[in-house]
Amino acid sequence: MLLTERTLVRHRDVDGIRTWSVTDPSATPPTVVELSYPAPAFLPEDTFDPTMTEDEDFDMGLFITHVVSDPRRRESVYA
Repeated sequence: MLLTERTLVRHRDVDGIRTWSVTDPSATPPTVVELSYPAPAFLPEDTFDPTMTEDEDFDMGLFITHVVSDPRRRESVYA
């Protein structure tokens, strides 16, 4: 899939179920891909974690959303 400036990438969490979707509103009909999955288990926030990990390190949908949403990260991946 080619991600363009008009492609919408969404990530949401409702009651522990994550939903990641990609929409291309410029297509006819609009193309939609949607995946739902249980939220990955993370360490509690007050747990000492020397690895400096972030939630996106355990959730591919969240990682993709962050990369596509940040022009600097997007350019480094799709360069």
